[in-house]
Amino acid sequence: MLTESGLLREAEYDAAQGRRYFTLTKTGKLLVEMYSSIYSKPFYYVPYQAVLFDLDGVIFERPWDDSSDDVVAISTWDLLFKRLNAYDEHERLKNDFKNGRFASYNDWTAEACRVLQSKGLTRQIFYEVINSREYNPGVKETLKTLLDNDTNVSVVTGSFYELAERVREDFGVNIDIQAHCRLEFDEEGLLKGWSILATDYEDKATLLKTIEKAISLKNVAYIG
Repeated sequence: MLTESGLLREAEYDAAQGRRYFTLTKTGKLLVEMYSSIYSKPFYYVPYQAVLFDLDGVIFERPWDDSSDDVVAISTWDLLFKRLNAYDEHERLKNDFKNGRFASYNDWTAEACRVLQSKGLTRQIFYEVINSREYNPGVKETLKTLLDNDTNVSVVTGSFYELAERVREDFGVNIDIQAHCRLEFDEEGLLKGWSILATDYEDKATLLKTIEKAISLKNVAYIG
């Protein structure tokens, strides 16, 4: 049938093997190249040059429902304080922030780090919490689709750098990380320091304005 269609033609008879081989005709080669071109392209087309993701509640599932609070979302911060039996301290700091007792979100989280340090946060406990987080359904497929479309992928979060880094390690993807807090532990595994990056609340909007210098925001999506 294929020879009759003009896609294959008979080659020379191989007497040593006792077989007759077939090769593609010029038309057959053109069809193979066309189908190869079509099916090597991503299944979904992504009309963005860059897609930025939040982390807690977006890439990772929410630790629990937070519908009762429309100001501060439940996140990995909550889990850490809960693990250290210091959730009342977290609630106190959160209420101080909501009531304007901190000059900024950055000041609030810096104080939260000091409390975590005073409560004895260790590297082991921290990574147990980080590694306990569950991905939302479809995350792996979404990241693959974006990367297949050569889309720049970034994580911009008010959570921890180490949690965003887990995404990069688990899925083997090249993502840019802009994470609010990065912890440092001493040789004994105790929390000894932290660095704070302005990537939450109004600071996320500031970051988008920075991106706009290189990419039109019409070509950027933020998922949060």
